[in-house]
Amino acid sequence: MNTKAFLLTTAALLYVSGGAVAQTPPATPSEGPRPGGPPRVNPIVAALDTDKDGSLSAAEIAAAGTTLKTLDKNQDGKLAAEELRPPPPPMVSPTPGIVERLMEFDRNKDGKLTSAELPVRMRTLRAQADTDKNGVLTVAELTTHVEKQEAEHAKAEQEAQKRLAAQAAASGGEGQRWHPVCRGDRRRANCT
Repeated sequence: MNTKAFLLTTAALLYVSGGAVAQTPPATPSEGPRPGGPPRVNPIVAALDTDKDGSLSAAEIAAAGTTLKTLDKNQDGKLAAEELRPPPPPMVSPTPGIVERLMEFDRNKDGKLTSAELPVRMRTLRAQADTDKNGVLTVAELTTHVEKQEAEHAKAEQEAQKRLAAQAAASGGEGQRWHPVCRGDRRRANCT
C-alpha cells in the first residue's frame, strides 16, 4: 500500500473512531438509535463497510483509499464536511396529525366541519378545501388539501435546494447552506 493511501486510511479510521484509542466515544447525534426511526449511519463507515456486515475487515481497510473516493460527490478530490455528514432522516408526513387537530373543531362529532364550527381565522380553509362545494369539510377533503399543501411546500424546498446548489457550483463551492429557518435568506441569524 502506498503512503498516500495509508495516510488516507489512517485519517479516515481516526475520524470514524473519534481519535479514541482505549475508550469508546459517546454516540453522536448522527450515530446510534434515534427516537422514531432507525439509526443514522456515518457515511464513512457505510462507504468503507462494503460487505455491510457492521465491521471493517482487513480487505476493506486496504481498499479504503479507493472506497472513500465514492463519497466525493463533486469530484474535487477533497471530502468536504457536507460530503461526510449522514443524510437527513426521511420526513414523516404530518397530514394525519393536522387533520386530526382540525377535526377537533367538529363540535357535534358528525365527521364534518361547517363554517360555524371553524374559528373565524380559519374560515378561508373551507373555501380552499371544500372541493365539492357543499359547505362542509370532510376528513377526505381536509386530507387532500393538507397533502396538496405539503407537496407544494416540498416542491418549493427542492427548487430552493437546486438554486442554492447551482449558486454553490457557480461560486466554486462557497454557496449558501439551506436551512428551513433561513429559506435562502442570508440576513437571518445563523444563516451563512
